Amino acid sequence: TTVLHRVWLAIQKKPIYCYCNILIVFPSNINWRLFCFAHVVTVGLAVTVPTSPRSSMDIASDHHKPPFLSLLSTTLFAARPPPWCLLLPLFTVVALCTANRSSFTFPFLPLPQTHDGLHSVTYETLLNRNSCAVFFSGVGAVRRTVVSIADFGGVGDGVTSNTAAFHKAIRYLEERGGGSTQLNVPRGRWLTGSFNLTSNFTLFLEHGAVILGSQDPNEWPIIEPLPSYGRGRERLGGRHISLIHGDGLTNVIITGQNGTVDGQGKMWWDLWWNRTLEHTRGHLIELMNSRNILISNLTFMNSPFWTVHPVYCSNVVIKEMTILAPLNAPNTDGIDPGYSPLLFKAK
Repeated sequence: TTVLHRVWLAIQKKPIYCYCNILIVFPSNINWRLFCFAHVVTVGLAVTVPTSPRSSMDIASDHHKPPFLSLLSTTLFAARPPPWCLLLPLFTVVALCTANRSSFTFPFLPLPQTHDGLHSVTYETLLNRNSCAVFFSGVGAVRRTVVSIADFGGVGDGVTSNTAAFHKAIRYLEERGGGSTQLNVPRGRWLTGSFNLTSNFTLFLEHGAVILGSQDPNEWPIIEPLPSYGRGRERLGGRHISLIHGDGLTNVIITGQNGTVDGQGKMWWDLWWNRTLEHTRGHLIELMNSRNILISNLTFMNSPFWTVHPVYCSNVVIKEMTILAPLNAPNTDGIDPGYSPLLFKAK
């Protein structure tokens, strides 16, 4: 109590000195500044509250109080309000008005937390409810309708083609899922040609699940070249669609328990080396004109061409990924964002 009393007297005698020390000790942390200001202002306002003269009975009763309460009654509520106390609210208002709001992290508000650990939220993020950080705060990741590829005739033997099963499953989820769906790929080797995703959708690869790219070029249809290229990247005309494709989508998650997407790209690399390639090779995954995309916790390998290609997209997060290809595999880039504001975190 003696130390507290001395601190209180120091604040009374040299308020501006104490205020400047707060700014020096915590020059860049607005949370600490506000914490200190709040305490100083609270004490200052308590002192400015008018109090009636204390009677001899009140003074005598102080001897029966604990030392700390006695100190409070004799220093705070019996003290005459100094004039500088009225300046403390003004100092606090000035500090709030001049603070850098973009570095403010709202210590008393719960930060969004998701299964993938994405939880960095700033003042602007909380104002922008359409940001990917807010979408992936846990609400966007919860899907009301969850099905398995096996429910649609899928066979995970590594030999049977599951192209029709993936098309049927995603068409079912798009029509009946109510806008919040998830397709699980269980343990096994699921051979498939290209398939398209849908909005408000999660593709989830369980532990031990492997999606294999078909070795039949006809299961990688030809689509129009990107407008920014005007032609195929490698050959004139159209280009092969990616194994996993999406156009004009919102709120899509591609994740799992470190499952694998294997493009089995050697067939395509041979066509390139032999100069017999007729159309530009497809990517392992391409998303176009889309927003709020999360790709995480998977292994991508042996892509025919570029591995991950988000183009004309916004709010794209790619994190905790493993991307593999042989050293001599031609143009098997890991992540090639095209005209996309991309938040990228590699491991």
